[in-house]
Amino acid sequence: MAGLEDVRGFLEGDADAFRRIVERESPALYRLAVWLTHDPAAAQDLVQEVFVRAWRHRRQLRTPERLTPWLHAILRRAHLDWRRRGWRREVPIADAPEHLERLTLRHGRVAPPAEDQVARDADGAALCEALDCLSPLDQAILALRYGDDLAVHEIARRLNLRPGAVATRIHRSLAKLRRHLAEDAGTGGATERAQRRNR
Repeated sequence: MAGLEDVRGFLEGDADAFRRIVERESPALYRLAVWLTHDPAAAQDLVQEVFVRAWRHRRQLRTPERLTPWLHAILRRAHLDWRRRGWRREVPIADAPEHLERLTLRHGRVAPPAEDQVARDADGAALCEALDCLSPLDQAILALRYGDDLAVHEIARRLNLRPGAVATRIHRSLAKLRRHLAEDAGTGGATERAQRRNR
């Protein structure tokens, strides 16, 4: 979390304070954006868009202590806009897990934990497709839980939700992913569809 002095400076239009906020908040926003887009280049674009919007609308931040949830809300809205406008620049599906793994390792995090088989057992294409069936909010929650390895209460704080709501959304999202991946495996999956397209 950015220091309150920097947040107050940012609210008053201090460019140096804003730069320090960008430096501190960018890594977490970028990791979340990669999870949401499956595309590191698009994630960089989204994070840049978040900070452009934040600067333009900084007077809308009423409580300096709520900077991080406010930035995450801007990212979720920017992601929705990205999806509506079709900004998606897909990385080759086979490369997606490698990109995510490099990203999480670079930031000192680990891939989804061993306690959950969904991310571990699915191939990259099927997992990316399954994640797309979730709402942007549910994708963000899973990204923070498994991409950033945050506890439920910290996710709730960042997204301005109740911890119980976060836990419920995680449970339901994982069940939905499991169902989607099981159905996908039963119909030949993403790999077979990709092979059919290449014929």
